[in-house]
Amino acid sequence: MRIRWLVLKNGLRICPRINDLALTLTFTGGRVSELLALRWQDVNFEAGTVEIRRSMSTAKVKGEAIQEKVRWFDPKTKQGKRGIPIPPQLIATLKDWKEKCPQSRLGLAFCNEFGEPCDRTGIGRYGLKPALEQAGIEKGVTMHGLRHTYASMLIVLKRPITEVSRYLGHADIAITMKVYAHFLRPKKQDTMSDLEKLIQNG
Repeated sequence: MRIRWLVLKNGLRICPRINDLALTLTFTGGRVSELLALRWQDVNFEAGTVEIRRSMSTAKVKGEAIQEKVRWFDPKTKQGKRGIPIPPQLIATLKDWKEKCPQSRLGLAFCNEFGEPCDRTGIGRYGLKPALEQAGIEKGVTMHGLRHTYASMLIVLKRPITEVSRYLGHADIAITMKVYAHFLRPKKQDTMSDLEKLIQNG
């Protein structure tokens, strides 16, 4: 099956299957830079996990005369190297994409038409935004926002905050607590009736 690419005026090419990357972001909570650095060897279909091992940057470094177009880095923190369990839906999606995606000399799971690293800005501006407009979604959603969606949904599902923090790759659980404090607050007034009963029956 031939993959169709959207060719922009500036020559940038975006794969219309932006939903595959967006789905992976939503089901892993990974940073965009981490998933654009993801290799197929980091996806364990049998175990149902995605291993985050590095990140990618195309940002220019001030003061450097010769600029590398793409730089590869270890994750931001020691906890950044992590395994994230993924559901059957994402496993099936990634298996399908692996069969159809361009061959990459770097083994990238998400690459451009030529198998090279994707343009991070272009993916959001020319991939996700038009896809949202086509779907009739008016609320502004960013690629990084999907990471917050992942975390907030796990909290709503009452996953331990330590688990959420580990999957997000935060350096410290305090960071997770601070960022998602509004989701952790009680939704109703605490009457302390359970404490009262405990003391009375003690």
